[in-house]
Amino acid sequence: MPPAATLPGKTIRQQAKAKGSGADRADLKKDVVKPLLMSPLTVGWPNIPNHLQVGVMAALSQLVPSSVADYHTDRARSSRAGKRARRTQKRADEAGAVVAEEAKKATGRGDVAMEDADLAEALQVAGPGTATAEPSVPTRCGPPTPDILTHFVIGLNETIKALEHSIDDLRFRSAILSDLLARKRSAQDDDLPRFLPTAPTDKVEPASPSTPSAPLSMVLVFNGSVSPQALIDPLPMYAATYNTLLRQNEKLAKSVRSRIPEGEKYIGAEGPEIRIVPLGSREAEGSALFGLRRVSVFAIKSSHPALDVLERLLPPSVLQAPRHAITLPYPTTSLKIFGDEPKDAEPKDGESAVPVAAKPKPKPKVQPSEVPTPAIYYAPVHLKGVLTEAPLDANARKQRRLTEVRRKRVETKEKRREAAAKLEQKLRAEFRAEGRTHPKIGRKERIAIKAGERAAKFAAKQEAKEKKAAEASNPQPKEKRAGEPLVQSKAKRAKAEAKAKAVDKARAAATTTAQ
Repeated sequence: MPPAATLPGKTIRQQAKAKGSGADRADLKKDVVKPLLMSPLTVGWPNIPNHLQVGVMAALSQLVPSSVADYHTDRARSSRAGKRARRTQKRADEAGAVVAEEAKKATGRGDVAMEDADLAEALQVAGPGTATAEPSVPTRCGPPTPDILTHFVIGLNETIKALEHSIDDLRFRSAILSDLLARKRSAQDDDLPRFLPTAPTDKVEPASPSTPSAPLSMVLVFNGSVSPQALIDPLPMYAATYNTLLRQNEKLAKSVRSRIPEGEKYIGAEGPEIRIVPLGSREAEGSALFGLRRVSVFAIKSSHPALDVLERLLPPSVLQAPRHAITLPYPTTSLKIFGDEPKDAEPKDGESAVPVAAKPKPKPKVQPSEVPTPAIYYAPVHLKGVLTEAPLDANARKQRRLTEVRRKRVETKEKRREAAAKLEQKLRAEFRAEGRTHPKIGRKERIAIKAGERAAKFAAKQEAKEKKAAEASNPQPKEKRAGEPLVQSKAKRAKAEAKAKAVDKARAAATTTAQ
């Protein structure tokens, strides 16, 4: 990226020209880069060159056939047609119900047999949905799902769910294998009971972990087309966590195979490591491959028959998820205190109370630990630059702020003077109306008058609250006003108009048949 001073429209001269020749320096800003310390636990995105990204996009046509896009297009079209059919059927059923209700009301007058015959003919004309109480919605069968879709996980949410399920499954398997190894070590203690049994001695076999259909192999992300970037930031961390747990699970499986032959059924199948493939701002091309409006993230399972095309194109060293080799324990300093005589100890018989320089006692030898201390690796410190804005002239902005504060203070004082003058004029007018001489009102009198006004306002508020509480304790039913218009939303009005049209159509058909 070019420096901030050369960006179009960002230089100080261009800002001054855009705001006019007499632009205030307090309004001008400059672009600055502030250094921030990056977290050592952050997992960054792998660096994929542009030519490899272009090659991956060209190879995706072999992994995603055209039948996938046709399937999504046909499914969306059939879904819309099904919604229209259900909506039409619902309106027809409602119209038939209205006609049947009017026919029931009309059976009390006139020739009953003739009206029953007219009703039967009207129901036959209105449609089959009006003769029965249950609406008959036509069932539409969508297009068949292609088998190749079972090897993909499409969408950001679905991909994150699949990664979480894979991580949970690996943790469950690791816990089972660790439990098997711990039981093997404590087998001798179980054969020699030293305490009274407090629980049943039947050994419960650990539950076998669930076997997923196929583990994920690659996660392809159009990271340049996603905004905000925080939506896809967890993906590298998920991949690094899965790969770390996969390595630990392989080590535990090797130990279980060598020590516990019957533990083979708990090991499970070993899957490949997950690779993150960032593809930049090519979301439009990826969405066109799947026939969807937006596809920002999708994953490919290891069961895909054409996965070796991408594996040959991208070497594993490029797509490995970065990991930090940080191990515990962290190096710390500890203060060791050796037992010395306290300063206020009383001198023994034959010894003087004058302090004498004590001989330094030899420090006790620390026994070497039997447990070997693991090697400690330090994560490198990285600084990242954040591009932000800062005022061009901080002193000019501060001076303008002080000027605004002083102006507000002057305006507040003027408002107080005006309020005091209005109050004095009001009192003079009241005194003149009563025929009394207006004394000079001082500060104490004005304070007393304002206190009286506040007390009157507070009493009015309390009275209103008590009245409202009394009304709430004794609610009165609201009466409906005669002739009050019924407020309906736009959707309800459209629904009512469609229903009225259907009723009119059914009535017209019934009248034509009767004639």
